[in-house]
Amino acid sequence: MRKRWCLRDRYTLRISANQRGEKAERLAKQYICSQGLTFLAKNVRYPFGEIDLIAEDGDELVFIEVKFRSNSSHGLASETVSKKKQKRLTLAAQRWLKDNQRYQNRYCRFDLIAIDSRIDVKQLNWEKNAFQASEYP
Repeated sequence: MRKRWCLRDRYTLRISANQRGEKAERLAKQYICSQGLTFLAKNVRYPFGEIDLIAEDGDELVFIEVKFRSNSSHGLASETVSKKKQKRLTLAAQRWLKDNQRYQNRYCRFDLIAIDSRIDVKQLNWEKNAFQASEYP
């Protein structure tokens, strides 16, 4: 018997995609903490951009973008951070630093945590210094 799709099923699928993203962010947070970073904030939103995770790595402040791809037909997770997205992340980081002045004189870096296929630590790829903020005025 073939299952009939209805509006409720489509809505449930959209919720599931959001839940997968949240689960990927939780895994990324757990992973960076297990690697010695100190977690500061998550899902910091501004009208012009969002930062998934913010952490401290010793004296460095780390802004982390988390990307999950369940299917590589549209590219790997690590390939999905466009120049436009990088600029929005940089603007959001600058605003966060303005709002949190005690961190203003810290070295900052932008990392990418890419998770492909399954939300599993074995599928996690952490790219430190994924891009430089100096590329964006």
